[in-house]
Parts: sequence; C-alpha cells; structure tokens
Amino acid sequence: MLSLRDVRVPSHAGFKWSAGADVESLAWDPHDQQLFVASLENGMVVGFDIRTATSSSSSALKPTFTLHAHDKNVCAVSYDPLVPNLLAAGSEDKMVKLWDLSNNQPSCIASQNRKAVCVMNFIY
Repeated sequence: MLSLRDVRVPSHAGFKWSAGADVESLAWDPHDQQLFVASLENGMVVGFDIRTATSSSSSALKPTFTLHAHDKNVCAVSYDPLVPNLLAAGSEDKMVKLWDLSNNQPSCIASQNRKAVCVMNFIY
C-alpha cells in the first residue's frame, strides 16, 4: 500500500494506492512537483500525477503510466535533475535502464548490466 498525505494540512486525509506488490522505492520528479514514480518488487515502475486525485479520503490514485521496467525487483529509481523526463531504474536483475517518460509513454533508451544495483543517483 502506498499512502501520500500533505502533512502541512492537518485535515488532509491523504491518497492511497494498492500496488499489488511491495513498493521498493519512490522518486519525485524534480521538474514537476506533482509527479512521482514508485518502483515495485515485481519489476514494475508506476507513475502518478497527484493532481488527478480527488479530495475524497477513499480516492485511489490512478497511474499515468505502468511500465514493466525489469524482470526482477526494481530496487532504485531516480529522476535526472537536469534532463526532464529522464528516469533511471535499477534492479536485482543487475541492470540499469534509462527511460524517456515523455508523454507518459515510457521507452527504454539505454540498458547496461552493472553486476549489482541497490542505490543510485544522477551525478554531474
């Protein structure tokens, strides 16, 4: 279960999403504060826009995209802080993949076997 709540507003009930798999990592888009992705233990990466949620406490966030990113647990996701719509995803399948998220139609633009991936971040 993924639950988001605006702690600046005490009365905010929050938004919930049933993932169907354990959430491993979450990353907020540095170019749009309303967007985030969650990586799952089943190899999926799911994107969300919190503007699509309603104020109802029972509202469920609907994904803007669902991506079968890897064959195993996606243990790390990171947005590029300089290049909009570029997401890196690392997995227990030992692969790092770069995804172009333009127009909510993800496409893999690079893939490399790094032997092990647990935590990652873009560094310039």
